[in-house]
Amino acid sequence: MRRTGRIYIGRATMQPIIHRSILSAAVTAAVAGIAPPAQAQQQIQVEEVIVTARKVEENLREIPLTVAAFTEQSLEDQGIVSLQDIADSTPGFDFAQAFGRNDFRPVIRGQSNILGRANAGLFVDGIIVEEGMASIPLSALQRVEVVKGPQSALYGRSTLSGAINYVLKTAGTETESEATVEFGERDLARAEFHISGPLSDTVGAAVTVAHYERGGEYDNIYPGNALNTTEYTTETGGESSSSITGVLSVAASDRVEVQAHAMFEQTADDQYPIALIDSSMNNCYRVTRGGPLSQPAPPAGTPEAEAGTVTSAGYNGSGYYCGEVNVSDVLAANGGGTNLETLFYPSSGTERDSMRLGLRIDAEVSDTVTFTSLTGYNDVATYASQDQTFGGGDTRRPVAGVGSPFAVQGFGPTPPVVHSRIGFLTIDDDDFNDFSQEFRLRFDPNDDLNYTLGAYYYESEESFGAIGSGDTRAITWIDGTRIFSPFSRTFAPLPGFSTSAGYEGAPLRNDGSEEVSSRSVFGAVEFRASERLVLGAEARWNEDEFDFVRAADGSSVSGSFDAFLPKLTARYEMNDNALVYFNIARGNKPGTLNRDQGVPAGDVNVDEENALSYEFGLKSLAMNNRLETNLAVYRIDWEDMQLTSTRAATVGGQARTFSVLENIGESGIQGIELDLTFQMTDAWTTRFAYALTDGEIDRFVQSVDAGAAAPSGFREAALIAGYSSSGDVIVSGVELPHTSRTQWVFSNALDGAMSGDWSWFLRADYHFNSQRYAQVYNLAHTGDRQILNLRGGFRSGNIDIEIWADNALDDDTSPALIRYVQGSDLTFNPFNRAIGLTLPEKRRVGATLRYRF
Repeated sequence: MRRTGRIYIGRATMQPIIHRSILSAAVTAAVAGIAPPAQAQQQIQVEEVIVTARKVEENLREIPLTVAAFTEQSLEDQGIVSLQDIADSTPGFDFAQAFGRNDFRPVIRGQSNILGRANAGLFVDGIIVEEGMASIPLSALQRVEVVKGPQSALYGRSTLSGAINYVLKTAGTETESEATVEFGERDLARAEFHISGPLSDTVGAAVTVAHYERGGEYDNIYPGNALNTTEYTTETGGESSSSITGVLSVAASDRVEVQAHAMFEQTADDQYPIALIDSSMNNCYRVTRGGPLSQPAPPAGTPEAEAGTVTSAGYNGSGYYCGEVNVSDVLAANGGGTNLETLFYPSSGTERDSMRLGLRIDAEVSDTVTFTSLTGYNDVATYASQDQTFGGGDTRRPVAGVGSPFAVQGFGPTPPVVHSRIGFLTIDDDDFNDFSQEFRLRFDPNDDLNYTLGAYYYESEESFGAIGSGDTRAITWIDGTRIFSPFSRTFAPLPGFSTSAGYEGAPLRNDGSEEVSSRSVFGAVEFRASERLVLGAEARWNEDEFDFVRAADGSSVSGSFDAFLPKLTARYEMNDNALVYFNIARGNKPGTLNRDQGVPAGDVNVDEENALSYEFGLKSLAMNNRLETNLAVYRIDWEDMQLTSTRAATVGGQARTFSVLENIGESGIQGIELDLTFQMTDAWTTRFAYALTDGEIDRFVQSVDAGAAAPSGFREAALIAGYSSSGDVIVSGVELPHTSRTQWVFSNALDGAMSGDWSWFLRADYHFNSQRYAQVYNLAHTGDRQILNLRGGFRSGNIDIEIWADNALDDDTSPALIRYVQGSDLTFNPFNRAIGLTLPEKRRVGATLRYRF
């Protein structure tokens, strides 16, 4: 494959032409904005949006960075109810909840993560939310802002690739209220009530009460096993949540304003719908005895050559899946539904209770100085019971006495079959709380200069307990007889059985607690260097500290990380309707810890990721403010990526394999983003948005120490990518996983008058996301995802009646894949390679009624 400096050449014959055409059209539109007509006319114009992306209110068209902003009206018009909907409408922003609503892994401009914390941060009214949110009701939102590119200088931790900020509705000068009810297929029901208004001359309040639920997306068909032969059918993918959101605004004096918000939410979701490609379906890189493909040997004299088992095939030679994963094929192999063991524990699914509090104080110290305080507190309790085999395969059936992990005594030459658990049926019990405090002083001495100074403090505490089905507190059977009691540490063996049995295959305990603290100082300055040129600079110094204590033995691990994060901006105002800008920024993702007991000491601390981003952009209005153009071209140099590797160690006399994060990756990303909105007539608005995210891993290094055991993951990597001369496995020249190279949106909205104050409206939104790879090897992928949403109805002054169809074409592309394993009956290597796939939401038709009074 041949490359130019920025865009692939040769991957698809038509792409270079398409890219040049898009860029040419954008520049032409911008140039058109430079010379507006001399005679102004009364025209329908594209909506003007005010945002707080830089922590002050600014016109979206005048800031030197890329922001996708969704106003209250646009959220309502598009039927946006989740972060997934926001991502679908924002090319350059990928989001797929692989593990239900508890999973928060947004991807902005290709900066995906495989394990570890997200690379983009989530905020509510500027206050960080570290635990992903299930939902915020549409009726409570005034605006959503997706800020692209590193925002570490102003937003701080967790904004390596960008930030998502939810802005809540506040009270106006008049009392307003709104009730919304919605019904759809598969038992979808949503009800929201919002009321806001003044309580006195100086106090206002806004309250939103909401409930949402839907039935399961897929039948769950678990056929039983030797332990339980009864078949049962349930559903997976059901969701339910109830919430109340309140915002209180107080004008304490002519110079002091106070705003407080409180959000309370309870969610109860079923097991998320996910399936597993059985290892028997793997179609590449199989290593079989006497087969055409053999496991390669590392170069002589390298540490890898001295590693144990390095020449035996990883994952029993079970191979890999190459190509597009077809959801219908996988479902057909499972009898038409998911195959998840959801009744192993008393309940299955995820329950979450959350309380999120925020307080903002703005005080005018003088005519030129403003003081701002932001205080946040979050308390979240999560209980999750899940089948993490993804395919009902937690039971192993080796025969006792023939390589069995159990020592069975008192039986003759034909011992019974022993059924042991791998340990992938899990319960996680997590309690999290955090506190954040930010102080800012903004100085505006004149119209040409402003600067900000600030300080920030953050701390969090988290405790977690876990149980796996292979734990002695869980259940193991021999000949169908239960010999371990659930949730009890006592072992009750049958007569003649060894009391040493029962822990084989179970993951080590990770129960414990973690404390994180972060402190930083930051500043920003912006000044007008000439009539048309504005220059700016931002910077932040940040320090993070981590302390983790394991409950099992009281052992602890800790780490600290610090960073200096600058940003430079420039914008040139060509005229009142067009500007160009440039910014260069360094972002980082906080370091972390590999917390598993037994992880080698040298692999515990994971350093920060770092990225240097360059962005050139253009914003313009043309054709009497009816055509709005936003264009951005960027380059990201990404270093010290936290990528998944496998490490082997001996713990308690037993060989263990660990999946760990390491700073072993480097990548380069370049891209183009174009967003065109055209008010065709007073009744027709169209939008086309496009993003090319050309991301490539430049270097991903995997190695094994001399004398250590070579984990299956390393041997698999060697089979796929081969060895370097040093014996390492180096992956390069491949696309970043979990992100689409090409995304685009095409929207059309029509409306017209009827009799009286009634009007009609129609809307179509078409979203395209190209394939996403499961892992760095670029073998298994999702295929292209194409979603068409249709909406139409009638409205009057206070009533909206709407009929809608989400995913109208019933696209069945998996939104996310995960490289995974499947249980094997082999005791010496209990896992085969498999691929997990999140199942998509099916087409859903429904109706919404909204009444304002």
